[in-house]
Amino acid sequence: MDEWENAFAEWRTMSGLMQRENAALSERVTGLSRQVQSLSEQLRRLSSG
Repeated sequence: MDEWENAFAEWRTMSGLMQRENAALSERVTGLSRQVQSLSEQLRRLSSG
């Protein structure tokens, strides 16, 4: 029983870390897509001007 509880605690720690990493990754992706959007808008302005 103790062994199973240890494994479960370990898994919970791992999944918590993964969730935090996923959150950080999605934040970076959001920031990158915003940069891409503003860049494409600048390019459109340049090409139309």
